[in-house]
Amino acid sequence: MTVVQPNSISGINSITVQSGQSLSVYQSDGSYGQIRANGGNLILRADEGNTVGSSIINFEIDGSERVRITSGGGVGINTDTLGTNHNLEILGNASAYAVLNVKSKSLSHGAVLELGAQDDDNYGSITQFASGASEGGRMAFVAGTTETMNLRGGKLLVGTTASKASGSGQYGVLNVSGRIGATTGEAFMSLSRGEVATTMSADDEVANLTFNDLTGYEFARIQVLADAATGTTDTPGRIVFSTTADGASSATERMRIDSSGRVDIGASAAVTQTRNLNIGSDSEANLAIETHNDATSESANIRFYKSGNTGASPQVVETDDVIARLQAYGYDGTDYNNQACGIDFMVDGAPGSNDMPGKILFKTTADGGTSPSTRLTIAADGNATFSGTVSDAKGDLRKSYKNEQASTYTLVASDAGKVIGAQNTITVPASVFANGDIVTIVNYTAGNITITQGSSLTIYNSGDASTGSKTLATRGMATLWFPSGTTSYMSGTGIS
Repeated sequence: MTVVQPNSISGINSITVQSGQSLSVYQSDGSYGQIRANGGNLILRADEGNTVGSSIINFEIDGSERVRITSGGGVGINTDTLGTNHNLEILGNASAYAVLNVKSKSLSHGAVLELGAQDDDNYGSITQFASGASEGGRMAFVAGTTETMNLRGGKLLVGTTASKASGSGQYGVLNVSGRIGATTGEAFMSLSRGEVATTMSADDEVANLTFNDLTGYEFARIQVLADAATGTTDTPGRIVFSTTADGASSATERMRIDSSGRVDIGASAAVTQTRNLNIGSDSEANLAIETHNDATSESANIRFYKSGNTGASPQVVETDDVIARLQAYGYDGTDYNNQACGIDFMVDGAPGSNDMPGKILFKTTADGGTSPSTRLTIAADGNATFSGTVSDAKGDLRKSYKNEQASTYTLVASDAGKVIGAQNTITVPASVFANGDIVTIVNYTAGNITITQGSSLTIYNSGDASTGSKTLATRGMATLWFPSGTTSYMSGTGIS
């Protein structure tokens, strides 16, 4: 049956077409569409004669188009304009979201969106498991035949389908497990700059991990940068750790590890040296090592180790090998090249199994000098050797300093260790000197002088055990040793 561009057809309840035949509707330009019943199927055809091209089939409700099928196979729902290469396009209402609702009738299953090429339906898929599927509402993403990612309980799971249920891991919004080719191996994440190393420059940032509040202000940051010029298979890097100070909103560098393995702690401008570990500060720089334990053997330690050869194949150290050094440098207006002082820890003899003799050298640099000299050596046998003057508050310990007195004089505590050059009576008081103190009295005159025993003091003459005041003959010498503040022993020549 054929209808050619009618104005209207009314009063018709049904149109019957013989099996295998079509109902064709023509326009005056010769284009026509068809409705065909084929078994249990209903076939709609637009521009059956292909006289127009780019034809469409529209479905309208209440005077408005709701569905459109284009000649290219595209389907538009609630839209008459499909984007380029869009096979399905849905336009929501002005006051609501556009919704594509795909559901299973079974609560034990869910819904699957399969993506791929023709005859390759399993190239990729997104599966939303239903609440009865014993999957906790998991949404699975599959690329090829590999499940690569899951969403579950507000968590993004990569390399695993299980959400951690214990420990600190249960709080992680992102969980990464395993790596490509080893799902039970170590976790592996890769962060890359958006260019190859050959086009990068020194100090270019490679990646950042920032720790922020909801507005974006950072509490801390970990940066990876190019530590020098880069190139093909040449990617020198450094890691910078930064934290934000109290009252600030951006992070400041606190530590870096450079491409040589050097560790710098402190602001970069305050670290001027290139040792393996550098700590710098524009205020006071401190290194604190603490131990808190009731055991007397537990302590805070700094330990130095040395061997010959290599760490993998150590060899015994030898006599005079320097095991460790503590060195102090000051800025001289030009640089830090000259050492002010130091302590050397050295091997002091041939070592053997469970036998490591050592010595300590204390060094200082003289005024006008550029390198330190050894001033004190403590050898393996415990003997101490000084290269210069050994002094205390009274002076050089190698000397007995004199206190010359022309008039009558009473000894004072500061006379301990001294020689009194006397020309008149010397009184030795009680409770002035302590255990171990020594005082020597020399008679400078051509006549006798008196050494007076003070009140509450007992002076024993070691020559005859007598006590009391004594006479010291001309040019005589008497030494007094005090075991206490009230007792003294006198020995010498010219004592009577």
